[in-house]
Amino acid sequence: MIIKNRKKVLQDIAGRVKIIRMNNHLSITQMYHRMGLTRDCYYKVEAGTAVPNLDFLHSMMNHFGISIEWVLFGTGEMLNPLRTKQSNPTLSREVAPGEFDNLFNLMQNDPRFKHEIFTHYYKYIEENRN
Repeated sequence: MIIKNRKKVLQDIAGRVKIIRMNNHLSITQMYHRMGLTRDCYYKVEAGTAVPNLDFLHSMMNHFGISIEWVLFGTGEMLNPLRTKQSNPTLSREVAPGEFDNLFNLMQNDPRFKHEIFTHYYKYIEENRN
């Protein structure tokens, strides 16, 4: 897919990222340190010259409870209702019968989905080592 007005899209994302930083009363340096990113990675996104990568988006979601959909597209709620910076992620309901089977089937049939699941899994393991 080719984005017709790439500069406008990048500027919109940059504006939303800056809103998050300003709402948290952080300098650019404090923001990229808190997110665990390099200065260049963070600055290019806020300056509107780069698209946020997965590490950027994952960090935004984990550290600030921000909806990735809102960062990228400006749609939906700014805050992800299942994630907040004060709490660990939890399921909002019990796992229904058959959901694990569906998850495993998706992982077997969609390599991208499998990659995303394992990326989050390994990151979780790394962050929660004692």
